[in-house]
Amino acid sequence: MSLFSKKEELKLWPTNVGIYEFSDVTDLNAQLYFDCTQQINALKNQIGDQPHYVFSLDTPAAHQIAERLLEAFRDHLKMYDSDIGCRPGELPRAFDNAPEMKMKDIIDIWYFCIPAGVLHHERKLHNHSGSDFTSVYWVNVEDGADLEIFDPRWPDHNLRYTSYIQHTIQAKPGKMVIAPGYTWHQVAPQVNKSTRISMVTTIKLPSAHFPHHLKHSDEKHYMQEFPNWRR
Repeated sequence: MSLFSKKEELKLWPTNVGIYEFSDVTDLNAQLYFDCTQQINALKNQIGDQPHYVFSLDTPAAHQIAERLLEAFRDHLKMYDSDIGCRPGELPRAFDNAPEMKMKDIIDIWYFCIPAGVLHHERKLHNHSGSDFTSVYWVNVEDGADLEIFDPRWPDHNLRYTSYIQHTIQAKPGKMVIAPGYTWHQVAPQVNKSTRISMVTTIKLPSAHFPHHLKHSDEKHYMQEFPNWRR
């Protein structure tokens, strides 16, 4: 005999992860690889050999891939419209129309480079909780350096290798992954035959402006501030 008469299971707080593969980026990635190699050589002259290098990049190729990032991000925002009660396309429009928004203020882009022959062995579970969204774009990567994503409800390090809370996304040049900043993730260990280069981005939305844009005709707010909707 059952001890309860009714049972209901709710699957709450799913994490929306966007995966985008760009076409016609072979030449662009080749230029980014060249630009990053030049920057690495300059840093070697300053600080010597390092297990990895992190830097920003201000080149035409870097600007082009940043535009691709924004295109993907606008599309990814559509996944959240229904989650927070917006009309279709309202959230991307708010992102584009916020008058005080300046890209340099809300988007932080850097390049993470691991030289050829260096073992990147540390599975370091982390997130970017200070941002609303984070993304990674692979400029040059070899098989095996995959992205491992974990259920954000289980951040306990003792559980990080449990398969049922993990999803693996294959890394490949020309692919971008966008996820909420709170998403726990890590990278599988690898030794590269060539320099591994990825572009990492964090995005902070101009939250002070979003409530105004997200009012419906009945003036009911479907959120107070965008960064708080996920809590």
